[in-house]
Amino acid sequence: MDPPCITRVYTSSSRDRVRDAYSGLVGPILVCRRGALNDQLRQRQVDHEFFLMMSVTDENLSWYSDHNFQALTVDRSDEDFYNSNLMHSMNGYLYGNLPGLKMCLGDRVVWHVFSVGSERDLHTIYFHGQPLTQLDTHLSATYVLPGYFRTLLMKAENPGEWAAVCQTNDHYNAGAKALFNVSDCGLRRDYSIQFARGSQSRTFFLQAEEEMWDYAPSGMDKISGMNLSDPDHDGHIFTTAEGPYLGKVYKKVRYHQYTDQTFTTEIKRDASGEYLGILGPIITAEAYDIITLVFRNQASRPYSVHAQGLFYKKNSEGTIYGAYRDGAVQPGETKIYEWSVPVDFAPAEGDSDCINQAYYSAVDPVRDTNSGLIGPLVICKPGILDKSGSRTDQTKPMVLLFEVIDEAQSWYVDDNIKLFGNNASKDDPDFGESCLMHSINGYIYSNNPVIEVPQYGLVDWHLMSLGNDIDIHSVHFHGNEIVMFETGKHTKDVTQLFPGIFETVRMNATLAGQWLLHCHVHDHLTAGMETTYLVTPPAAAPTVDPFGFIGSN
Repeated sequence: MDPPCITRVYTSSSRDRVRDAYSGLVGPILVCRRGALNDQLRQRQVDHEFFLMMSVTDENLSWYSDHNFQALTVDRSDEDFYNSNLMHSMNGYLYGNLPGLKMCLGDRVVWHVFSVGSERDLHTIYFHGQPLTQLDTHLSATYVLPGYFRTLLMKAENPGEWAAVCQTNDHYNAGAKALFNVSDCGLRRDYSIQFARGSQSRTFFLQAEEEMWDYAPSGMDKISGMNLSDPDHDGHIFTTAEGPYLGKVYKKVRYHQYTDQTFTTEIKRDASGEYLGILGPIITAEAYDIITLVFRNQASRPYSVHAQGLFYKKNSEGTIYGAYRDGAVQPGETKIYEWSVPVDFAPAEGDSDCINQAYYSAVDPVRDTNSGLIGPLVICKPGILDKSGSRTDQTKPMVLLFEVIDEAQSWYVDDNIKLFGNNASKDDPDFGESCLMHSINGYIYSNNPVIEVPQYGLVDWHLMSLGNDIDIHSVHFHGNEIVMFETGKHTKDVTQLFPGIFETVRMNATLAGQWLLHCHVHDHLTAGMETTYLVTPPAAAPTVDPFGFIGSN
C-alpha cells in the first residue's frame, strides 16, 4: 500500500525536454489521498517534508551554455572541460551547500526523493544516523534512477549534524552530498547508548591488516575450464602481469577478528566460512542489542569503522564531514565504538527475520572500501539470536558482496605498480580497465572457496554491493528460487543490487547439486562475476521429488 502522499514531478515539455530539464525547469508534485492534507495543504501527522532531486546536471546541454561559456577560451569538445560541467547535485547544490534541512528531535519527517537525467544517474541515497521506513520495511539507503520516485519516512531520533549522500562513488566524489541538522529544540533526553531496554551486550575485536590478495588463486576460469593466461580469454586483461598490467594479486587491507583487546589470538575462519573471502567477519545483533567494537589499526594509513544502519553518536560514527573532523583512527591506535539497535533500526514487519547492513572504513569511503575494508552486519528481530550471535531458527545466513572493485582507486595502487607494474602503467590506455575486478567476495571466475548450503534448509542470502555507476547487478541463482521481501513476499530467481544497497532474500534449497550463481549484466559476467553454490543433500536423503512427478498417475 502506498503512503498517504506520493511524489511526482513536473517538467517543461517543449521541443527539447532534455535541454529544458538541464536548464532548470523541473519541480516536484505531491499527490495525496483525500483527507491526507490539512487546511494549510500540509500533510497531517508530518512535521517536515523535504524534496530531494538527485541529478548529474549537464550544463553542456543547457540552453544557456553559450551564454555561460562565452567568457571562456576553451575547446568545448575537450573531455575534461565537458566533465567539469557535469554537476553531481542535490537540488542544484554540491558538497553540503544545500540550505534549510533542519528539524527537531522527535519530528516525523518525510523525504520525497527523485531523479532526472541520463544513464549516469544511478543514485543511492544514504541518510546517516537516522532510521528510515519505506512502506513496511526498514532501510538505511534507497536507490533512484531517472523517472523513479521514493517516499521515505524518517523519525528524527538522533541529534546532531548528519550527512545525506549518494553512495555511487563518482557522484559522492563529485559533490552529491547534503547536511541536515537534528536539534534538541528545548527537549531533554538522555542520549546514552545504553537507552535500549532488555539489551544484550555484544563485543567484537577487529584489526585492520595489510596483506596480499589473490583474485584468482587457481589461475583458471573454473566455469569454462580455460586458463586465464590465455590471451583469447576475456579475463586475460584482468589477470596478466605482463607489461604495464598488475595481474591478479594486489596489496590490500582487511578486517580481521580477534578474541580480546590484546589482539594476540585471531579467530580463524573454519572451512564453512572461507567463502566470505575479502569480507570482514559477520557482526550479528538483534533489536535492543548494544554493540561494542574495539578496533585497532595496524595498517599504514588512517582508517575507521562505520556502521551503516545502526544507531551511533557522532564519536562512534567513524566518518569525517561537516563540523566533526575526528573520525579517523591513526596507524597503531585503538578506538572503541559503541552502537545499538533500537527497534526502528531492526527489521520491520515486512522485512525478513534478519536484514543486512554493512560496516566499512569511511575516512574516505571510496578509497577505503576499494582498498578492502568492508564487512557484513546482520541485524535480526528480537529472539532470533542466541548469546553467541548464532540464529536459533535453523536458518543459515550466507553473505555475498557483488562489486567491481577498482584497484586504481585503492590507496595501494602506487605500491602495486611498484610491485607488479612499471613506469608506463598509469599511461597505458587499458590500465584503468585492467584494474576493474568484477568480483564476488573478492574472487573472479569462480575461484571462490566452496559456497555450501544444506538441502531442504532455509537460507538467508545477505547480498551486498558497493561501487560506481557500473555496479548495477542482476544476481541470478540457478536451480533454486528465492523470496524477496519488498511490499510483501515475491518469489523469483533474480534480484537487483545497486551501490550501497543491501538486500536479504530467502531460499528453500530443495534441489541438490552444484548451481551457477552470477551477475547477469553481460560485461560483468564475461569479466568474471560468476561462481557456483553447492546444495548438499543430508546423509540419508529422503526420496523427495520437488516437482511432484514421482508416483503420479
